[in-house]
Amino acid sequence: MISTVLNDVIDRPEFGAGLRWGFALTALAAVAGIISIRLFRRPVPVAGLVVALALARGMTEWDGLPANVSRGLTYLALAGLLAGVLASLWPPLAYSGVLLAIPGAALLTSNTGLPDVSWVAPLVVVTVVVGGSFVADFDRRYHQRGWAVVMYAVSVVGVYFTVPDTEHALVLLGASLPLVLLGWPFALASLGTVGAYPAVGALAWITAYEGLGRRSSIVAGVACLGLFVSEPLARVFRLGASTVFDALPRRIWMVVPVAMAHLVLVFVASRVAGLRTVVGQAVIIAGIDLVVGTAVVLALGDDLIQARLRSDRAVR
Repeated sequence: MISTVLNDVIDRPEFGAGLRWGFALTALAAVAGIISIRLFRRPVPVAGLVVALALARGMTEWDGLPANVSRGLTYLALAGLLAGVLASLWPPLAYSGVLLAIPGAALLTSNTGLPDVSWVAPLVVVTVVVGGSFVADFDRRYHQRGWAVVMYAVSVVGVYFTVPDTEHALVLLGASLPLVLLGWPFALASLGTVGAYPAVGALAWITAYEGLGRRSSIVAGVACLGLFVSEPLARVFRLGASTVFDALPRRIWMVVPVAMAHLVLVFVASRVAGLRTVVGQAVIIAGIDLVVGTAVVLALGDDLIQARLRSDRAVR
Protein backbone atom coordinates (compact mmCIF):
# COMPACT_ATOMS: atom_id res chain seq x y z
CA MET A 1 0.00 0.00 0.00
CA ILE A 2 2.80 2.41 0.90
CA SER A 3 4.57 1.72 -2.39
CA THR A 4 1.33 2.39 -4.27
CA VAL A 5 0.87 5.73 -2.54
CA LEU A 6 4.49 6.69 -3.20
CA ASN A 7 4.18 5.79 -6.87
CA ASP A 8 0.99 7.82 -7.16
CA VAL A 9 2.71 10.85 -5.61
CA ILE A 10 5.90 10.56 -7.65
CA ASP A 11 3.98 10.19 -10.90
CA ARG A 12 2.04 13.40 -10.39
CA PRO A 13 3.47 16.36 -12.35
CA GLU A 14 2.38 18.79 -9.62
CA PHE A 15 4.65 17.02 -7.14
CA GLY A 16 7.50 17.06 -9.66
CA ALA A 17 7.15 20.81 -10.21
CA GLY A 18 7.34 21.55 -6.49
CA LEU A 19 10.17 19.06 -5.99
CA ARG A 20 12.36 20.59 -8.72
CA TRP A 21 12.08 24.06 -7.27
CA GLY A 22 12.36 22.71 -3.75
CA PHE A 23 15.65 20.99 -4.48
CA ALA A 24 17.04 23.94 -6.45
CA LEU A 25 16.30 26.46 -3.69
CA THR A 26 17.33 24.00 -0.97
CA ALA A 27 20.75 23.65 -2.63
CA LEU A 28 21.20 27.42 -2.57
CA ALA A 29 20.06 27.56 1.06
CA ALA A 30 22.50 24.77 1.97
CA VAL A 31 25.42 26.76 0.55
CA ALA A 32 24.23 29.85 2.43
CA GLY A 33 23.87 27.71 5.57
CA ILE A 34 27.43 26.45 5.39
CA ILE A 35 28.67 30.01 5.02
CA SER A 36 26.46 31.20 7.88
CA ILE A 37 27.68 28.46 10.22
CA ARG A 38 31.32 29.22 9.44
CA LEU A 39 30.92 32.98 9.88
CA PHE A 40 28.16 33.33 12.47
CA ARG A 41 27.98 29.83 14.02
CA ARG A 42 24.26 29.51 13.34
CA PRO A 43 22.02 28.08 10.61
CA VAL A 44 20.80 30.56 8.02
CA PRO A 45 17.13 31.50 8.74
CA VAL A 46 15.72 31.05 5.24
CA ALA A 47 14.07 27.61 5.09
CA GLY A 48 10.58 29.06 5.43
CA LEU A 49 11.23 31.39 2.52
CA VAL A 50 12.55 28.46 0.49
CA VAL A 51 9.26 26.57 0.76
CA ALA A 52 7.15 29.64 -0.01
CA LEU A 53 9.26 30.51 -3.05
CA ALA A 54 9.35 26.90 -4.26
CA LEU A 55 5.56 26.74 -3.98
CA ALA A 56 5.12 29.98 -5.92
CA ARG A 57 7.54 28.95 -8.66
CA GLY A 58 6.15 25.42 -8.86
CA MET A 59 2.63 26.76 -9.26
CA THR A 60 3.68 28.89 -12.25
CA GLU A 61 3.91 25.64 -14.22
CA TRP A 62 0.15 25.26 -13.71
CA ASP A 63 -2.34 28.04 -13.10
CA GLY A 64 -0.16 29.99 -10.66
CA LEU A 65 -1.14 31.23 -7.24
CA PRO A 66 -3.97 33.75 -6.92
CA ALA A 67 -2.58 37.29 -6.83
CA ASN A 68 -3.65 37.88 -3.23
CA VAL A 69 -1.98 34.66 -2.10
CA SER A 70 1.33 35.81 -3.58
CA ARG A 71 0.87 39.26 -2.02
CA GLY A 72 -0.19 37.75 1.29
CA LEU A 73 2.88 35.49 1.49
CA THR A 74 5.09 38.47 0.64
CA TYR A 75 3.50 40.60 3.37
CA LEU A 76 3.86 37.75 5.84
CA ALA A 77 7.57 37.50 5.06
CA LEU A 78 7.94 41.25 5.62
CA ALA A 79 5.98 40.98 8.88
CA GLY A 80 8.27 38.19 10.05
CA LEU A 81 11.35 40.16 9.06
CA LEU A 82 10.17 43.20 11.02
CA ALA A 83 9.25 41.06 14.02
CA GLY A 84 12.72 39.52 13.96
CA VAL A 85 14.38 42.93 13.83
CA LEU A 86 12.24 44.20 16.71
CA ALA A 87 13.03 41.06 18.73
CA SER A 88 16.75 41.72 18.31
CA LEU A 89 16.20 45.13 19.89
CA TRP A 90 13.97 43.85 22.70
CA PRO A 91 13.19 40.11 22.97
CA PRO A 92 9.51 40.44 24.05
CA LEU A 93 8.86 42.21 20.73
CA ALA A 94 9.32 38.85 19.01
CA TYR A 95 5.57 38.43 19.55
CA SER A 96 4.86 41.61 17.61
CA GLY A 97 4.39 39.26 14.67
CA VAL A 98 0.94 38.46 16.06
CA LEU A 99 -0.18 41.95 15.01
CA LEU A 100 2.15 42.49 12.08
CA ALA A 101 0.98 39.29 10.34
CA ILE A 102 -2.73 40.19 10.33
CA PRO A 103 -2.75 42.13 7.00
CA GLY A 104 -0.92 39.35 5.15
CA ALA A 105 -3.12 36.68 6.70
CA ALA A 106 -6.25 38.61 5.74
CA LEU A 107 -5.05 38.87 2.13
CA LEU A 108 -4.89 35.08 1.93
CA THR A 109 -8.65 34.98 2.49
CA SER A 110 -9.66 37.71 0.03
CA ASN A 111 -10.56 36.61 -3.52
CA THR A 112 -8.28 33.57 -3.30
CA GLY A 113 -10.78 30.82 -4.02
CA LEU A 114 -11.46 29.75 -0.44
CA PRO A 115 -14.76 28.00 0.35
CA ASP A 116 -17.65 30.36 1.00
CA VAL A 117 -18.10 29.10 4.54
CA SER A 118 -18.33 31.58 7.39
CA TRP A 119 -15.70 30.02 9.65
CA VAL A 120 -13.01 29.20 7.07
CA ALA A 121 -11.52 32.69 6.58
CA PRO A 122 -11.28 33.41 10.35
CA LEU A 123 -9.68 30.00 10.87
CA VAL A 124 -7.04 30.74 8.22
CA VAL A 125 -6.27 34.15 9.76
CA VAL A 126 -6.00 32.74 13.29
CA THR A 127 -3.86 29.84 12.10
CA VAL A 128 -1.43 32.14 10.30
CA VAL A 129 -1.25 34.76 13.06
CA VAL A 130 -1.18 32.48 16.11
CA GLY A 131 0.23 29.35 14.49
CA GLY A 132 2.88 31.36 12.65
CA SER A 133 3.92 32.97 15.94
CA PHE A 134 4.13 29.55 17.63
CA VAL A 135 6.22 28.15 14.78
CA ALA A 136 8.51 31.20 14.84
CA ASP A 137 8.87 30.85 18.62
CA PHE A 138 9.69 27.13 18.41
CA ASP A 139 12.17 27.71 15.59
CA ARG A 140 13.84 30.60 17.41
CA ARG A 141 14.58 28.46 20.47
CA TYR A 142 15.66 25.28 18.66
CA HIS A 143 17.13 26.63 15.43
CA GLN A 144 20.51 25.07 16.16
CA ARG A 145 18.98 21.59 16.19
CA GLY A 146 17.11 21.65 12.87
CA TRP A 147 13.93 20.24 14.37
CA ALA A 148 11.49 22.82 13.03
CA VAL A 149 12.56 22.31 9.42
CA VAL A 150 11.95 18.56 9.59
CA MET A 151 8.71 18.98 11.54
CA TYR A 152 7.29 21.39 8.96
CA ALA A 153 7.79 18.80 6.22
CA VAL A 154 5.93 16.26 8.39
CA SER A 155 3.05 18.73 8.83
CA VAL A 156 2.78 19.17 5.05
CA VAL A 157 2.66 15.39 4.60
CA GLY A 158 -0.25 15.36 7.04
CA VAL A 159 -2.06 18.04 5.04
CA TYR A 160 -1.60 16.08 1.81
CA PHE A 161 -3.07 12.94 3.36
CA THR A 162 -6.16 14.68 4.75
CA VAL A 163 -7.43 17.11 2.08
CA PRO A 164 -9.70 15.53 -0.57
CA ASP A 165 -8.24 17.59 -3.44
CA THR A 166 -4.48 17.45 -3.73
CA GLU A 167 -3.25 19.40 -6.77
CA HIS A 168 -1.90 22.37 -4.80
CA ALA A 169 -1.00 20.19 -1.81
CA LEU A 170 1.24 18.11 -4.07
CA VAL A 171 3.18 21.19 -5.15
CA LEU A 172 3.64 22.19 -1.50
CA LEU A 173 4.64 18.62 -0.63
CA GLY A 174 7.30 18.58 -3.34
CA ALA A 175 8.53 22.00 -2.26
CA SER A 176 8.74 20.97 1.42
CA LEU A 177 10.34 17.51 1.40
CA PRO A 178 13.83 18.77 0.37
CA LEU A 179 13.79 20.97 3.48
CA VAL A 180 14.58 17.88 5.53
CA LEU A 181 18.13 18.05 4.13
CA LEU A 182 18.48 21.52 5.67
CA GLY A 183 17.63 20.24 9.13
CA TRP A 184 19.20 16.77 9.19
CA PRO A 185 21.78 15.32 9.58
CA PHE A 186 23.19 18.83 10.10
CA ALA A 187 21.19 21.96 10.82
CA LEU A 188 22.16 24.17 7.89
CA ALA A 189 19.04 26.34 7.93
CA SER A 190 16.13 27.21 10.18
CA LEU A 191 12.68 28.38 9.20
CA GLY A 192 13.46 31.83 10.56
CA THR A 193 10.91 34.36 11.80
CA VAL A 194 10.95 35.80 8.30
CA GLY A 195 9.96 32.42 6.88
CA ALA A 196 7.74 30.98 9.61
CA TYR A 197 4.74 33.17 8.77
CA PRO A 198 4.71 32.61 4.99
CA ALA A 199 5.36 28.88 5.50
CA VAL A 200 2.36 28.59 7.82
CA GLY A 201 0.40 30.86 5.49
CA ALA A 202 1.03 28.51 2.56
CA LEU A 203 -0.02 25.49 4.62
CA ALA A 204 -3.19 27.18 5.95
CA TRP A 205 -4.34 28.52 2.57
CA ILE A 206 -3.81 25.23 0.74
CA THR A 207 -5.58 23.34 3.52
CA ALA A 208 -8.61 25.62 3.24
CA TYR A 209 -8.54 25.77 -0.57
CA GLU A 210 -8.40 22.02 -1.09
CA GLY A 211 -10.50 20.97 1.88
CA LEU A 212 -13.87 22.09 0.49
CA GLY A 213 -14.91 18.57 -0.47
CA ARG A 214 -14.63 17.46 3.17
CA ARG A 215 -14.71 20.43 5.51
CA SER A 216 -13.46 18.44 8.48
CA SER A 217 -10.13 18.19 6.64
CA ILE A 218 -9.71 21.98 6.90
CA VAL A 219 -9.80 21.74 10.69
CA ALA A 220 -7.51 18.71 10.60
CA GLY A 221 -5.04 20.36 8.24
CA VAL A 222 -4.36 23.30 10.52
CA ALA A 223 -4.14 20.89 13.48
CA CYS A 224 -1.26 19.22 11.61
CA LEU A 225 0.93 21.92 13.18
CA GLY A 226 1.05 19.46 16.08
CA LEU A 227 4.05 20.00 18.34
CA PHE A 228 4.51 23.49 16.92
CA VAL A 229 1.42 24.33 18.97
CA SER A 230 1.72 21.90 21.89
CA GLU A 231 5.27 22.81 22.93
CA PRO A 232 4.77 26.61 23.06
CA LEU A 233 1.44 26.09 24.88
CA ALA A 234 3.21 23.92 27.45
CA ARG A 235 5.77 26.70 27.92
CA VAL A 236 2.93 29.19 28.48
CA PHE A 237 1.43 26.94 31.16
CA ARG A 238 4.88 26.73 32.76
CA LEU A 239 5.00 30.54 32.80
CA GLY A 240 7.87 30.63 30.37
CA ALA A 241 9.94 27.96 32.12
CA SER A 242 11.83 25.28 30.19
CA THR A 243 10.03 22.29 28.70
CA VAL A 244 11.19 18.75 28.10
CA PHE A 245 12.67 19.81 24.75
CA ASP A 246 15.27 21.93 26.52
CA ALA A 247 16.44 18.87 28.44
CA LEU A 248 16.97 16.68 25.39
CA PRO A 249 20.61 15.92 24.53
CA ARG A 250 22.24 17.79 21.66
CA ARG A 251 22.70 14.81 19.37
CA ILE A 252 22.05 14.44 15.67
CA TRP A 253 19.74 11.48 16.23
CA MET A 254 17.43 13.45 18.56
CA VAL A 255 15.57 14.72 15.51
CA VAL A 256 14.12 11.20 15.15
CA PRO A 257 12.13 11.01 18.43
CA VAL A 258 11.09 14.66 18.11
CA ALA A 259 9.84 14.13 14.55
CA MET A 260 8.11 10.87 15.57
CA ALA A 261 6.31 12.58 18.46
CA HIS A 262 5.20 15.28 16.04
CA LEU A 263 4.14 12.62 13.54
CA VAL A 264 1.84 10.98 16.10
CA LEU A 265 -0.06 14.25 16.58
CA VAL A 266 -0.10 14.89 12.83
CA PHE A 267 -1.39 11.37 12.12
CA VAL A 268 -4.30 11.71 14.54
CA ALA A 269 -5.22 15.10 13.07
CA SER A 270 -4.81 13.99 9.45
CA ARG A 271 -6.18 10.47 9.40
CA VAL A 272 -8.64 10.50 12.31
CA ALA A 273 -10.02 14.03 12.63
CA GLY A 274 -9.66 14.79 8.93
CA LEU A 275 -11.76 11.84 7.79
CA ARG A 276 -14.81 12.73 9.89
CA THR A 277 -17.96 13.65 8.00
CA VAL A 278 -19.05 16.16 10.65
CA VAL A 279 -16.94 19.25 11.29
CA GLY A 280 -17.81 19.28 14.99
CA GLN A 281 -16.36 15.81 15.41
CA ALA A 282 -13.15 16.91 13.71
CA VAL A 283 -12.90 19.92 16.02
CA ILE A 284 -13.25 17.73 19.11
CA ILE A 285 -10.72 15.14 17.93
CA ALA A 286 -8.19 17.75 16.79
CA GLY A 287 -8.64 19.66 20.05
CA ILE A 288 -8.10 16.53 22.15
CA ASP A 289 -5.05 15.69 20.02
CA LEU A 290 -3.38 19.03 20.74
CA VAL A 291 -4.43 19.01 24.41
CA VAL A 292 -2.95 15.54 24.90
CA GLY A 293 0.25 16.63 23.15
CA THR A 294 0.51 19.65 25.45
CA ALA A 295 -0.21 17.53 28.53
CA VAL A 296 2.50 15.01 27.60
CA VAL A 297 5.06 17.79 27.15
CA LEU A 298 4.07 19.17 30.56
CA ALA A 299 4.13 15.74 32.23
CA LEU A 300 7.57 14.84 30.93
CA GLY A 301 9.07 18.22 31.61
CA ASP A 302 9.95 18.25 35.30
CA ASP A 303 11.48 14.76 35.55
CA LEU A 304 13.74 15.11 32.51
CA ILE A 305 14.74 18.69 33.30
CA GLN A 306 15.73 17.70 36.85
CA ALA A 307 17.64 14.68 35.52
CA ARG A 308 19.47 16.91 33.05
CA LEU A 309 20.39 19.38 35.82
CA ARG A 310 21.72 16.54 38.00
CA SER A 311 23.74 15.24 35.05
CA ASP A 312 25.20 18.69 34.39
CA ARG A 313 26.16 19.08 38.05
CA ALA A 314 27.80 15.67 38.04
CA VAL A 315 29.89 16.60 34.99
CA ARG A 316 31.08 19.75 36.74
